[in-house]
Amino acid sequence: MSTHRRKDLLLLNDKLFVMAIFSQLVIMILIFSCSFGVYVWNKKRDADQKVQSNFEDWEPRLTEAVYLNSITSSWEMSKIPVVQNFKSSLLINGYPSDVFVENCDLASLQSAKKFPLKLGELKLKQCLFIQRKPDELFAAAYWAAALALISVLLTGLIWLLARSLFKRRLLEPLILSMEKEAKDAAIGKMASQIAHDVRSPLAALKILMRDTYGLQEEKRVLLQSAVGRIQDIANNVLPNRKSKLKKRSSVTRELISNLLETLISEKRVQYRDLLQLEIDIELSKHSYAAFADIEVSDFSRAISNIIDNAVEALESKAGYVRVRLECPSSSKIRIEVEDNGKGIPARLLPDITKERVSVDKVGGSGLGLHFVRKSIEKLGGRLKFKSEIGAGTTVQLELKRAETPAWFAQFIPIREGISVAVVDDDAAIHKVWSSRFNSIRAKERGIELLHFISPAEIDKELSKRKTHFDLYLVDYEFVGSETNGLDWIVENKLEKTALLVTSRFEENQLRQKCQVRSVQLVPKLLSAYVPFEIIEKMPMVATNPPLQD
Repeated sequence: MSTHRRKDLLLLNDKLFVMAIFSQLVIMILIFSCSFGVYVWNKKRDADQKVQSNFEDWEPRLTEAVYLNSITSSWEMSKIPVVQNFKSSLLINGYPSDVFVENCDLASLQSAKKFPLKLGELKLKQCLFIQRKPDELFAAAYWAAALALISVLLTGLIWLLARSLFKRRLLEPLILSMEKEAKDAAIGKMASQIAHDVRSPLAALKILMRDTYGLQEEKRVLLQSAVGRIQDIANNVLPNRKSKLKKRSSVTRELISNLLETLISEKRVQYRDLLQLEIDIELSKHSYAAFADIEVSDFSRAISNIIDNAVEALESKAGYVRVRLECPSSSKIRIEVEDNGKGIPARLLPDITKERVSVDKVGGSGLGLHFVRKSIEKLGGRLKFKSEIGAGTTVQLELKRAETPAWFAQFIPIREGISVAVVDDDAAIHKVWSSRFNSIRAKERGIELLHFISPAEIDKELSKRKTHFDLYLVDYEFVGSETNGLDWIVENKLEKTALLVTSRFEENQLRQKCQVRSVQLVPKLLSAYVPFEIIEKMPMVATNPPLQD
């Protein structure tokens, strides 16, 4: 998160708290105003009732006294004893007031409450005026204002404390979390791109490794180790790859070769301090498209257990662990984990996978191989052991082979005289395909192989040709191009003659897109293993759309 956006978020927080304080103050003022208004109204109503009641009781005496005094003029009208007594009565009843007796038409006392005086049917010129003293209402108003002010101050203080607490305990950790997620996302994106870029030359190195048997043993081992380490970096640099595999607990159809390469990479990282330990994987020719319906977490844990046992069986932690993948038949997958450790005594082999059976393992619980057997049997597979004391152990797992998904290319169809276009922005991949086609003597078969680094470049070539190429090997991502390989294939209606070759084949979203659009996919990392099938005819060529002149 940028510094500017961080400041904006903090400013938004301050604005929200100011709005909250202002809103609460307005609400409190309205509540106090309404409450004080109701209080005053109730007081006035009660007072009016008391005054009316007192006046009705005192009216005969007041009228008689005022009438007699108007004749005799013995007292000032307001000083008449009966009037003073009435005033005292109001005070006693909780209504302190000034009481006047004046002419009824006196304008200066219009704000006072006026009571006409009548002697029978005779109306007197004088009226009784009652003016309530404002002291009580003013006192109530003062107290209400003071209480409102105290409430406002307390509310403001509480909001300020809450704002500080909210900022310290919620907002700042949230900002830090968002900044961390943004950094992780940026690192993850960069890591994914690095992994993608590394896997292309890695595929080329794997092609070269198939022709290294003429090298000295020491150099060949060094090359294999270097390629294996690059593989480990490419696999482990992908963000959350391991955690995502562990979360996939339901049975899914998986490419076994890819899972094994991932596991081997993790094990090489785990045991990287053991310099004399070699952990390698060997894929047979027919294991390229070996899929199985497995529970990834259990399968990975089972293979991991077997490899760990193999490493622990090595004397002085020096030796090798080799994982082989092969398909002995169209319905079976065989995985072998071989080591050159101390071996397992023959007497223990029949019971090695039973619960609580352990082979000379300090602190061993005997549960590891028992779990492995249960996991493999749950998948409908079998587990076998071969061992010789002093020579090593081979653990063999057999699984049922599942049908290959429609989005996966099981082979590349080849016939004499075809034209092939390789569209990829990585020079190493062009060398991989050149090497692959040279291995089947492409020139002798009349096969034309042309290379292009972008969709724009091949579009330019197609504009010159009268016919399409017979086969397209297209990358998914192109640096600097808005068009990806899948979209280019679909736009040009080449679903039947084009294969998408990408290192992103593990992405389920991309697999689903290929499935929906009937485009087959080749994992770029396995481009050294995808078989070429020589056929007499390529029926898919006839489905190519005609080019426009």
